[in-house]
Amino acid sequence: MKLCFITCFWLCVLCLPTLAQASHPLDPLVMPVHKAGFKLMPVSFFSHNPALDVPK
Repeated sequence: MKLCFITCFWLCVLCLPTLAQASHPLDPLVMPVHKAGFKLMPVSFFSHNPALDVPK
């Protein structure tokens, strides 16, 4: 009797609310977003190209 009560309890608490809130076909699947970003660009990091002054 106790096992039956526990099984019914978990069925009512976990399974039924999950089935009641299933998504509908007309619900939007993805929320709209706004993209934002930035770039880090070095300015005058080297005064000239250091690869040109490599000794041979």
